Amino acid sequence: MSGARLPMLPGALNGRQRLANGFVGLLATGLISGCVNVAVVAPASPPSASGPPIGCDSLSNGAFIYRAVQTSMERTVEPGDEVLVVPEATYARGSIVVFTPPPAWRVDTTAPPFIKRVIGLPGDTVEIRDGAVFLNRTRLDEPYVFENQPTTAPSEPATWTVGAGQLFVLGDHRAGSADSRSFGTIAASAVLGVAVRRCSPSEAPLP
Repeated sequence: MSGARLPMLPGALNGRQRLANGFVGLLATGLISGCVNVAVVAPASPPSASGPPIGCDSLSNGAFIYRAVQTSMERTVEPGDEVLVVPEATYARGSIVVFTPPPAWRVDTTAPPFIKRVIGLPGDTVEIRDGAVFLNRTRLDEPYVFENQPTTAPSEPATWTVGAGQLFVLGDHRAGSADSRSFGTIAASAVLGVAVRRCSPSEAPLP
């Protein structure tokens, strides 16, 4: 799969208060139906060219912990789950990314980040019809979709061509997610990082 490398974000944040080294955390909240997510944040370790392996309890190089509060990524990420997000990770089709939502979908200036799955990369054509997602004319096998829900769009068949510097993203809970079906493709520059591991309530890689 082709992928793109995310830029390092100076001063990226993490969500483990015990790692905050005396800094006060900030809880960013918002109310956007079907896709509100919350990041519990506190200053992270300073980025470095090379550092120790990152994990849920040993963050480095700008990695942070993100906590979801709504249902748009069930069952992959449940409300209340915390996930490890890595700004420098390489994303590909199928990656789960945390990103700043489009301006029209922000509650206020705090702009709580969204979490969705990457379906289409630049140059891809995404089509939704017959309850399924087709990528470049091939029907996707999506075992991660919540309760095998059909994927629908406001009007069908619906087709998007992903432009340069853009991504097409969907939530795994297709009936409970506002995503590229509603707001179109997102700018790759809006991506804050790739969610690579669930940290709580149990620790496990994300599918």
